[in-house]
Amino acid sequence: MTSLEEAGLYRPQVERLTAHLEHYVDTGKIPGFALLIARDSAVALRHNYGMADPIAQAPIQDSTLYRIYSMTKPITSVALMTLAEAGLIDLQDEVGAYIPSFNNIRVLDGGSTLDPLYRPATEPVRVWHLLTHTAGLTYGFQNQTILDAFYRQHVSEFNLPEDTTLEELVDRYADLGLLFDPGHGWNYSVATDVVGRLIEVITGQPLASYLRQTIFEPLGMSDTTFELDTDQLERVGALFLRTTAQTTQRLGGAVPERRVSPVDLGGGGLFSTIEDYLHFALMLMNRGTFDGRRILGPRIADLMTTNHLPGGVDVVDLCRYRPQPINQPGEGFGLGVSIATNPTAAKNFALQGEFGWGGMASTNFFVSPKDQLVVIFMTQLIPSSAYAFGHEIHRLLVPALTS
Repeated sequence: MTSLEEAGLYRPQVERLTAHLEHYVDTGKIPGFALLIARDSAVALRHNYGMADPIAQAPIQDSTLYRIYSMTKPITSVALMTLAEAGLIDLQDEVGAYIPSFNNIRVLDGGSTLDPLYRPATEPVRVWHLLTHTAGLTYGFQNQTILDAFYRQHVSEFNLPEDTTLEELVDRYADLGLLFDPGHGWNYSVATDVVGRLIEVITGQPLASYLRQTIFEPLGMSDTTFELDTDQLERVGALFLRTTAQTTQRLGGAVPERRVSPVDLGGGGLFSTIEDYLHFALMLMNRGTFDGRRILGPRIADLMTTNHLPGGVDVVDLCRYRPQPINQPGEGFGLGVSIATNPTAAKNFALQGEFGWGGMASTNFFVSPKDQLVVIFMTQLIPSSAYAFGHEIHRLLVPALTS
């Protein structure tokens, strides 16, 4: 721990930020939140406010567990890069060499849901396409294309049968085809779920086991898991939905579910605490090492947090369908994380070179290596677009930096 002043943060400005976020709770927009700010690997602020579960009258605590949804993606991406570092896979490898259903993949080229038209892809899906969301895959909930409709009909991530396997799910994604030729567009997608399956094929073990052995245990992330145990069930926050009528509705019953999905989804299936995720974020900030434990080599960590989009363009330059989680200029994409390439273009108070990502329940994290800054925000409100928490945290925190 350190003080705000020692961390180079102007206390009155940080208090503006916490008061702004508290107003969301006081007005009933969210039940509670946790905000953590670290500088130079020391925690300068832990601010827990409101309820993790209003029915149980359980307050937000450091030990509260959250469904981090897509904040799972950076973790799974790091896990794959440990295999690349070991020489077991290459970023240019064809995915079909490991997952045969991705051989001879097709691109959806018009038609309708009743009569779709396909053509052969002009090039294979490669590993780097998956890590950068340029593979041409999609998500059904985006509700923008014929392929999205096929996902909702056949592989809905919100209604998977209990006996579904990751292998079956990924093969179905391949069978449904792509939105565009790999590398020729950017579309937020199930690509990191496919990365999870790659890890299983290469290692010969379940994704959960590899993540536990390679990342969670070395980093002391003892509460990060695909399935909650009995003790953890008592600490998980309730999940809420912001409805079209602008009201907040609790999802699920009084007893939380043990899993986000029946399948271990590398793109969105984990629970975690703010402390556990801090360890992961500090590892990335420190170029692959945390508390003396090496997860990645520094050059591999640097590679992950560099823009990999063709020609160094922004995400918005490659997007064919909108809205997308990234909808403004000045942001590229690395291997599993977004990258602030030009904050002046975005006009969003981002810090040059910062990277991070968020989750469907409005969780968010970002790391600024130049400023040695880690910020993590946790709550449980779907969708993540209900409020612009990430932008607002930047808008009020960046002016607080005095060094």
